[in-house]
Amino acid sequence: DAILFCNALSRILGRNEVYSYSMNGDTIDGKSVKQNRKNNGFRLLTEFEWEAAAQGTQSCIFSGGDDASKFAWTADNSMNKTQTVRRLNPNSIGLYDMSGNVYEWCWDWFDPDAYHKYQDPDCTGPKKGSKRVIRGGSVSSPSKYARISARVGVPTTTKDSFVGFRICYNSW
Repeated sequence: DAILFCNALSRILGRNEVYSYSMNGDTIDGKSVKQNRKNNGFRLLTEFEWEAAAQGTQSCIFSGGDDASKFAWTADNSMNKTQTVRRLNPNSIGLYDMSGNVYEWCWDWFDPDAYHKYQDPDCTGPKKGSKRVIRGGSVSSPSKYARISARVGVPTTTKDSFVGFRICYNSW
């Protein structure tokens, strides 16, 4: 659904689609999705991009600071319900809710050792896998999963009210 959304928004706004894929009935075959990052359309953030955006310009545990209650909707303060965006504080570059509320899909395939293997900012992680990365934690998770450093891998077919996505585009 995130891939379809990105391509549809790209078309609507006159940008070049980033994703190509094969269909399996009415759904995208998750293993067939290819990304052309040279196109200027909308896309999911890479895991590296997500972490840089969440970190902003300061070193902290959660996106914005070290006190989860001020920056992250988690099981500790959300009553297990997603919250309206921008009710907690933003991070140092003005982004809201990168810690908590809903997990956010990243483009990368999940690899538990990614920090040691993929250090290049232009890297998109492993070339294949069985799970994609989600980051940020959610209203149903303990605050430890909302830490900037927390990483989870889930199958591409995962649909949950506590999983969303954040998009970007190339401006060139």
